[in-house]
Amino acid sequence: MFTALVDRFIKTFRLGSGSKKYLVNTSWLFLEQVARMVVGLFVSVWLIRYLGPDRYGILSYAQSLVILLGAVATLGIDQILIRELVRKHYRPGALLGTALALKLTGATLVLLILLTATTFSDTEPIIRLLVVIIASGTLFKSVDVIGLYFDSQVRSKFTVSAKLFGFVVLTITKVVLLLTEAPLVAFAIIIACESVLYAGSLVYYYRKLRPQIRGWSIDRSLVGPLLAQSWPLIFSGIAINIGMRIDQIMLKSYLDTTSVGVYAAGVKLAEVFNFLPIVVGQSLFPKIVSMDLEKEAHKIRRMIRDIFYLLVGVALFVNLVSYYAVTLLYGEEYRLSYQVVNVLVWTVPFIYLGIITSRLLIKSNDSQGVFIRQGLVALTNVGLNLWFIPNYGIVGSAWATLLAILIVIGLEVFLPSTRWIFWLKVKSILFIK
Repeated sequence: MFTALVDRFIKTFRLGSGSKKYLVNTSWLFLEQVARMVVGLFVSVWLIRYLGPDRYGILSYAQSLVILLGAVATLGIDQILIRELVRKHYRPGALLGTALALKLTGATLVLLILLTATTFSDTEPIIRLLVVIIASGTLFKSVDVIGLYFDSQVRSKFTVSAKLFGFVVLTITKVVLLLTEAPLVAFAIIIACESVLYAGSLVYYYRKLRPQIRGWSIDRSLVGPLLAQSWPLIFSGIAINIGMRIDQIMLKSYLDTTSVGVYAAGVKLAEVFNFLPIVVGQSLFPKIVSMDLEKEAHKIRRMIRDIFYLLVGVALFVNLVSYYAVTLLYGEEYRLSYQVVNVLVWTVPFIYLGIITSRLLIKSNDSQGVFIRQGLVALTNVGLNLWFIPNYGIVGSAWATLLAILIVIGLEVFLPSTRWIFWLKVKSILFIK
């Protein structure tokens, strides 16, 4: 039935026959995110109301510290691995085995850094405990190399099934914890357990489809090439995470955990819509890798234009209903969160433009260009937050995030590696042939 619906959509909108597998792949990713959005939002709202701004702020702050170093755990090789699996220049078993070893090394390094940093700083004991618990889950995220393999084969339904299994189990567990009024630490354990269940599900699907998982091996000759191409993406990932989470860390420094909680609640609601550009970018990356950028430029322009204006429409709709949604879902104590939502939802269409830029740079073997761009976003965001937070509080931090993204998109025209992509996006959005 699902495939029949896709066939009808392709026929109705006169899409090419080659679009089917990418549309099906995107639909599976979309299905997962919609399930998370509908069910996850309900449980998240319950959790936010149960913990209150102060305790929810503590949990969000601990998560932000772990996410800040999350790119080190991946070692920036995710998109490189997908690209090489698509190109088939190396044996898949060697690529996957080597990538797994590298990711485990990175995750162990992150755990040690966080243990050291929280032990020898004035971090509150409860935050230190939450950080250690949440960070332990990064070890199991290394198994995501199997998910990247499925993505390279445009078979994301297996990745989605694995994520949904963990999501369902942990959602039920969260409900039980909320009903029994569990302590804050229990919810940190749940965050870490999500990675464990996801890893186990991925291994199950991979063994089911490819029994030769024992054929994986660590090829030392691949370590150098993978790291040589990925090191800019490591710092790029760190820069992305800084852009995503530094605001909450700085809010605690300037204000308090209650402000972090109110701001994080607004971020949580705005992030409901972030899945749109991420899902499209993730699903279409294998297609972009195989495209001829000169002969098929018109397809890329259409891809950019259509999704961008769809996301603009989403932002306008959210602005109309955000106040009522926030007060209805979170309650009056989170009332100011709606202002954060109104600003951050406008980052969504421009995040999509940034994802397109990164994918095209990786396609062109220009990982350093990705690093430079994301580094500029992070530095700009930090600089703006230093002024906006003391003067405008949590709403100022939201504006700092949006302005940082817009400023860097404008700066792309001055960078040789991104100038052609900048004009490609401008022509797409302005309908210039």
